[in-house]
Amino acid sequence: MARPNRPLISVPVQDVERFHSRCRSTPDGCRLWMGEMASNGLGLFDIWGRKHYAARVAWVIIKGPIPYGHVLEATCGEERCINPDHQKLSKRTRVWSGGKKEFVPFVPWDIRKELADINKDLARADALEREAGRLREQAIRAKLELTKRKPWIGEDYSELQGDSSVPFVSVVKQR
Repeated sequence: MARPNRPLISVPVQDVERFHSRCRSTPDGCRLWMGEMASNGLGLFDIWGRKHYAARVAWVIIKGPIPYGHVLEATCGEERCINPDHQKLSKRTRVWSGGKKEFVPFVPWDIRKELADINKDLARADALEREAGRLREQAIRAKLELTKRKPWIGEDYSELQGDSSVPFVSVVKQR
């Protein structure tokens, strides 16, 4: 199924008639959607082979295009109501725990997918970097342990001779 909420600028005349045939009016002024429903309980309507939320289509038919970054919020409490008079425009916002609101821009799904892939790659790179750091630490510890050992005949400690922090004991090599 195509993703709903794609930008909708206008609705063809033949689709307007088809759209209104799927609505029913109630005495309290609601226009209930009787057509296809999404899994989230909102109505779906197909225009040009793409699915759009029915409430957004009704808004575009009656009031015009929905401004970028805005969403519709139902004010009557009925999920299936698509009457634009029972909807209000609001900006996409995220409310943080302190009550602070932040604007959340609309990002198309394909770009969201690319961002998710990039974040996964960054997480993998961080994990590899941590692993490399851990291995570096192990190598340093091993070298320190090697320098603390008592030198044995036959071992070559020539690489440690220039290191002033390591007490050097001359060793006789066996041939």
